[in-house]
Parts: sequence; C-alpha cells; structure tokens
Amino acid sequence: MHALLRHSLLLCILAALAPAAVAETVTIPVGQQGQDMQGIQTPARGMTMDAVTAQFGAPSSKSTPVGNPPITYWDYDKYTVYFEYDKVLDTVLNFTGTAGAAH
Repeated sequence: MHALLRHSLLLCILAALAPAAVAETVTIPVGQQGQDMQGIQTPARGMTMDAVTAQFGAPSSKSTPVGNPPITYWDYDKYTVYFEYDKVLDTVLNFTGTAGAAH
C-alpha cells in the first residue's frame, strides 16, 4: 500500500512541475483564404463555365464529371477551378504553379 501511495504522490509532484502545453491558434477569415493571392485573379464562386471561359480563356485540361451532383475541375496554369454542374464551387491555387498540381 505504501508503494501505491508513493507512486501516486510522485505522479502528482511530476504533474505539478511539468510545464503547461501552449498552443497558438491562427485564424484567417474565410473570405481571405486563397483568394487573389499573389495578385492572381481567379474565377469567383457562382460563375458559369461559359463566363469562366470568356474571362479566363480555355483551361489546359478538363476532368470528366464525377459523382452526384457532378463535380468537374478545370486546370489552369496557376489554379484549378472546381464546378458543380456548370457553376464554380471554388478556385484553388496550385502549389507549384503548374497544371494538375492541386490533385
């Protein structure tokens, strides 16, 4: 019984002496996450495929629709545009700045 009491006391002392873990949380407003980074203009959410093509030109490649609702992506040199049906869901900057790097 004394051994259990010693172990419990030792654990309490060690817990009291251990430094508290410190974490920092960095928050970025959703509207500022990845949009117009590095001066790159990208298609806005809700634009149609026709409007994207008219404003940004033809993509270097297009995926075939997958799933229900159908999701399609178009690769451009510096970003990838994701569509649901024919509307932009989101635009993601490619990590390396080359087509297809975001997949």
